Amino acid sequence: MPLVLLLGLGGCGYDVTGPAAAEFDELCGQNEPVKLLNLDPDRTLDHVTSRELGERLLLMLGYEDAESRELWSVGRCGEDPVLVSDSLHGWPRSYEPWPEILFYCDEADDLLWTLDPTGVHPPSPVFETRACFAKVTPAGLVTILGDGDTGPLVLQPWPEDPFTQAAEQVVLLDEVKAAALPFPHTQPDAHEVLDTVDNEVFAVTAADELVVLNLDDLVPTVLAQDVREFDVSQSEGGRWLVWQDIEVTKVGMYSGDSQWPEGPVYLLDRMSGEISQLDDTAMAYTLTSYMGAVEAGLLYYRVGAINDESAGRWVRLDTLEQYASPSTTASPYLVIDESRLLLSSVFFRPPFTVVDVSTGEHNTIFSDQMVRLRATTDSLIILRESGGELVKIDFEGNTRTLAKGVHELYQISEDEHVITPFAVGADGIGSLVIVEPETLDERYIDDDVLSKSSMIYETDDGLLVSYAVISSDPERHGIWLAKPGD
Repeated sequence: MPLVLLLGLGGCGYDVTGPAAAEFDELCGQNEPVKLLNLDPDRTLDHVTSRELGERLLLMLGYEDAESRELWSVGRCGEDPVLVSDSLHGWPRSYEPWPEILFYCDEADDLLWTLDPTGVHPPSPVFETRACFAKVTPAGLVTILGDGDTGPLVLQPWPEDPFTQAAEQVVLLDEVKAAALPFPHTQPDAHEVLDTVDNEVFAVTAADELVVLNLDDLVPTVLAQDVREFDVSQSEGGRWLVWQDIEVTKVGMYSGDSQWPEGPVYLLDRMSGEISQLDDTAMAYTLTSYMGAVEAGLLYYRVGAINDESAGRWVRLDTLEQYASPSTTASPYLVIDESRLLLSSVFFRPPFTVVDVSTGEHNTIFSDQMVRLRATTDSLIILRESGGELVKIDFEGNTRTLAKGVHELYQISEDEHVITPFAVGADGIGSLVIVEPETLDERYIDDDVLSKSSMIYETDDGLLVSYAVISSDPERHGIWLAKPGD
C-alpha cells in the first residue's frame, strides 16, 4: 500500500492536510486490501459498478472505447475470475426461483437469456418478451408477444432448469392492446396497458375492455369498458384501480411530438365495487403513478401540464373528497406513515415538504439547491454541492452532518459510514477516504482511485469497500477490495 498522501484540500471544504491512513482488518488472510481483478493496461476504464451475488462479487466494467460493458464474476478473495459477458448494456437481473442465476435481455431478439456467474453453463434463451418488458408473478413471467398494436397475452411459467429449458407459453388472452394509442407516454409502451398484483394480471383487450385474470384459474373478469389505459394499486391486493376512457373530450397539451388526448378518468374500489369519475384529464400528465400516496389513503393526479398552476389534485379515498395541491409543483415523493407524506417537486427536486394528512399541516424541511439525494425510511440524505457537507434531515426538519467534504460520487452504508473520493483530477482519478459517522474523522484508504468505481458491501463480517486503482504499476492496476478497521 502507498504511504498516506498529505494533500491540501481547501477546495473540497477541508482546512487541513489529508486524512490519516486507515487501518485494515483481516481480509483473505491479510491486513491490507486484496486485489480482485487485473485490468487491461491498454484500455481506458470509464466506470465500475458492482454487486454481491451469493458467495461471489459481480463487477461491471465500462470502457471509454466501447458502448457495451464487461461483466466479471469473482470469488470474495478474487479467486476464480469469470468473464460472464463482454456485451452488456445494463445490469442483468435475477428472479426469485433462482437468486444466483442472472438473466439479461438481448434487444436484437427480445429474448431473456441466462448468464451463469460461475462460467459452467453457456447462455441460453428462456423467455420471450416485448421490447424486453415482462411482468413478474409467482407463476412466471407475463408479457404481450408480437410487435404490432395488439398481441397475445402470455404467461411463461418458471421452467425447472433455465440452463437447459425454454419456458412454455400459456396464452391467457388471444389479443390485448400493447399500448395506449395514440401517443403512449411510458417506455416501454406496454406499461400503460399491462400490470400484475400478486397472482392477478390486468390487461386491456383489443375491444378496449379492462380485464383481470387470476393465475390460479385463468378466468378473465371484465372490470371496465372503453379503456385507453389504467393504473392499479400494489397495496391491498390491487383494491384501487384508475383508468382513462377512450372518449376524447379535449385535445391535450403537447410533450415533444405527442399530443395527449384528455378524457374521463374513473376510479374503481374493487372491494365495494363503487365506480366514481375523478375528472376529464390525460393520465399522461401525471408523471408518476396515481397510486404514489395510496398507503396514506390518497390519490394524486394532474389535470394539466407542469406549468398549469391549478394542475395538481388530491382525492381522499375514504370520502372521495377532492382538493387542489398545496403547491403548483408538489407531488408525492414517499409515504412516511399512515398520516404523513413527503412531497417534492414534479421532478423529485426541492422543496421537500412533510404533510400531515389528518391535519393538513405542512412543514418544508429542505428547499435549497442540491446535487444528490437519497431517501431512507426516516430521513433524507442530501449533498448540497460537490465537495460540500453531506447532511441528514429527518422528517421533523432536524439536520445532522454526516461528512464535511463529500464528492457527488460518494457511497454510504446503513450505519452511515461515508466513502468518498477527494482531490479528483480532470481524469476522474483521485484518492478515497472513509468517514466515521460519530466523530466525522476521515481515514485514507488508497490513492490513484477511479472516482466512478467505489462501492460498499455490508456483510455479516463487517464493512467492505471495492474500488478501481488506475496505475502504470501492473501490480497496482486493477480492482481492489478493502476492509477498513474500526
